[in-house]
Amino acid sequence: MLNPHITSDGYFEATIVDYWDFDYRDKANNVIDVLLNDINNWGYSMQEKGRIENLFIIYRIRKKLW
Repeated sequence: MLNPHITSDGYFEATIVDYWDFDYRDKANNVIDVLLNDINNWGYSMQEKGRIENLFIIYRIRKKLW
């Protein structure tokens, strides 16, 4: 998260930068982790095959607080 702040007119503003990249996961502690690992590892597989690209995602947040 970059530059989170509240403006003088009551807005929360920030920028979130995310890098979309999958690493293989093999450790699972419960059923939910197993499901999430399966989804993640599908992404990893597609990434390794060149079917999806690693990319940056930028979210800009501006939310009125009051």
